[in-house]
Amino acid sequence: MDKLEKYITSNRESLDDKQPSDLLWSRIDEKLNPPGRSNNYGWIWKAAAVVLLGVSTLLMYQKSKLQEKVDLTAENTAEETILIDTDFEETEVYYTAMIEEKKMEIASFQVDDPELKAAFVADLQELDLLYLELKEELFETSNEKVVEALIDNLRLRIDILNRQLDILDKIKNYQNEDAPQIPSA
Repeated sequence: MDKLEKYITSNRESLDDKQPSDLLWSRIDEKLNPPGRSNNYGWIWKAAAVVLLGVSTLLMYQKSKLQEKVDLTAENTAEETILIDTDFEETEVYYTAMIEEKKMEIASFQVDDPELKAAFVADLQELDLLYLELKEELFETSNEKVVEALIDNLRLRIDILNRQLDILDKIKNYQNEDAPQIPSA
């Protein structure tokens, strides 16, 4: 410790009884805050707080509205998917029953030509594979365009089966015309 420090420490009580004059404090205040300069920035902080509160409230409100829209969209999509699935299932049952009926009609014909049988089967096998791919895509996306493609596929199969039946009818009629006619007695 140096001499000044020892002196202050030993005479602390006698030195502490003095207070600076009010005049000294007023001069210090004038130097820190000159008369032309205002130190009243409180209103700016209050305005900033109000703006921040307003923006935060607006953002929270918009976020809640957006979430409601997302929820409604998801709900509507789920309802549309159920409607698409129900309508498609009914349509699928109808067309599938028609296809099976046509296949049974074709099976009732006695076709001796193996190439013709193979061509009939090949046409339908291609469409069956395409149908399975589309059905798989439907389960993944529930897209209405996929449903339309599936229905078009079923209709095309029925059309092909009808053409095959027409061909078989023509063959049968041709064979009946060539068969010798037995005169009736």
